[in-house]
Amino acid sequence: MKALFVCIALSVCHLTSSQPTACQYIEIADPLHRQLLFQYGVECESAKGGFYGDKGIILLTESTDSTGQPVWYLSAAIDDQYKDNPPKRWTNVAHYIILIYERSNRLTTPKQVQSTPELLACLADVIRDRVYIRPDKAERFVVEQRPDKPKVDKVGNPVRRVTHNIQGGNTSNGVYIHFRRDGTYKKVRPV
Repeated sequence: MKALFVCIALSVCHLTSSQPTACQYIEIADPLHRQLLFQYGVECESAKGGFYGDKGIILLTESTDSTGQPVWYLSAAIDDQYKDNPPKRWTNVAHYIILIYERSNRLTTPKQVQSTPELLACLADVIRDRVYIRPDKAERFVVEQRPDKPKVDKVGNPVRRVTHNIQGGNTSNGVYIHFRRDGTYKKVRPV
């Protein structure tokens, strides 16, 4: 009886460990890559960076250049924009969460991934409270409450002001890193 229980327990453990997870943790073993990601995280936490307080994640987009060498594009995000096109891979360096996207070349957008509830739940479990939650589209309109302006327009509709999504920093927080065959790299900031 004891042997039967052990066999069942081992088979259950094997089945649960062999099932794929919705999002995959990637271990970055290269010390240079870890150092570059850590330096970018420190930049984002500084006054000129893309994080706001304790909110912020790093978005890493991997691609190749015309010679086939790897290129990274790093950017910061403080809202849940990752839900629009969720990546399947993620990693962490120190206390920074990094979501890893893929794209075919530097000029295209990241590959679209089918957004499933399991994938979003997995990423939400990884990210936790490190990003702000964007309001629904219906809540993005705010009714003006100013005494010098009418509360309704000429037709009788409420005057609405459009609010925008929270973006992590600005476009200056992005950086391209071009890796060369000899093990060196070059950082380029887009203008």
